[in-house]
Amino acid sequence: MADPTSEPTGVTGAEKATTGGERAPRRRPGPVPLHTRDEIAGVAVQLADSGGLRTASMRAVAARLDTGVASLYRYVTTRDELVDLMIDAALADLDLGTVVLTGDWQDDLREVGRRVLDVFSLHPWLSSVPGVIHVLGPHIAQYLDVGLGIVAELPADTRSKLEAIALMAGVLSLFDRHLAAGSPTYRLAPMEIDLPNLARAVGELAGGPQRAEGADPTEHLLDLAVRMVDGLLRV
Repeated sequence: MADPTSEPTGVTGAEKATTGGERAPRRRPGPVPLHTRDEIAGVAVQLADSGGLRTASMRAVAARLDTGVASLYRYVTTRDELVDLMIDAALADLDLGTVVLTGDWQDDLREVGRRVLDVFSLHPWLSSVPGVIHVLGPHIAQYLDVGLGIVAELPADTRSKLEAIALMAGVLSLFDRHLAAGSPTYRLAPMEIDLPNLARAVGELAGGPQRAEGADPTEHLLDLAVRMVDGLLRV
């Protein structure tokens, strides 16, 4: 007989959120909450995974929960707050607990970045989220914590390290969009303005080694992200 306490297989961390998690504390006065923020975020993630970020509207989430839109505002006050909760719920699938640190901070950051890209692959809408995160949830905080631990011994101040690790996630988001678009090759369109420096750079790149057709650019993009962190921490 299956262990009734075991977790179901074949589900993502974000999907587990739909089971509710811990209930919010009882409010006095007022009725006992029927849902949790984790449950609402989990439903919104499922909607976004299947149809994109726009499909995870307050109305759609309320319909999936068989409740009224107004009732959701007892738990989530704005659309931005819902998106923040969705981002953190999706990052429940970011497996940082099994990262084996080698002591080489660049290699370790590449491994973290690789796992971030894996989460973007699971939740394609993540890299299309506009704006900034307003609330740091536990999974976002864990990413920052692991990143700070990796660069802890580098000779830079704490603010610079935190900014660099946060920016790395943003850069990886841009890279994910590039990968999702099929890693297109960009060309300089004909222009009537003089761009000698850019033209020279494009010419040098065109005449240099080219990536083999169909080659996976992921490792190159991860190297770029780590080099960005390195550059920020050397300033």
